[in-house]
Amino acid sequence: MELCGKDGLKPDSTGHEQRPRIKSFASLQSADLPVSADDEPLLETLGEHRVEQMVELFYNYNLRDEVTRGFFQGVNIERLQRMQTRFLVHILGGHPMNTGKMRSAHKRLLDLGDVHFDAFLANIHRACHELKFAPKVTHRIMTSAEATRADVLGKNPYLKLKSSRQCLKDHESTVSR
Repeated sequence: MELCGKDGLKPDSTGHEQRPRIKSFASLQSADLPVSADDEPLLETLGEHRVEQMVELFYNYNLRDEVTRGFFQGVNIERLQRMQTRFLVHILGGHPMNTGKMRSAHKRLLDLGDVHFDAFLANIHRACHELKFAPKVTHRIMTSAEATRADVLGKNPYLKLKSSRQCLKDHESTVSR
């Protein structure tokens, strides 16, 4: 399956190339994974050093990808890599962190869409392939990444409800003063 490159892009009605949805990952859910009792958390399988390597490759691919590179202009890539490594360590079973606000803030700031998310997935997949991760490990990473799609793209109704409630609370506290 071609995940990246000119071969996988098709022009849309405006003549711009559109990346097709990565069907093999777009519908994955955690329940799709064959998990046995002896499966250890991905972070234990990989180690933080391998996660750091994956993130570095991921950003190198994003900086060269026509669909994603515009999001990184004027951005401190080293800082972003540290933050992304921390996020991936979290989703792969490491240190807990509150990611809901962060992901929905990124969506609002960057106006990400499915085409961008698919490009990010393809670049994660390329990094896993280059690092020669076992197919089962790559599948688990891709499934974990896909599970964040709704939050990252601002499609999680809980986050929207929470955000609306917070706006209402803020408004009420302002009015009551």
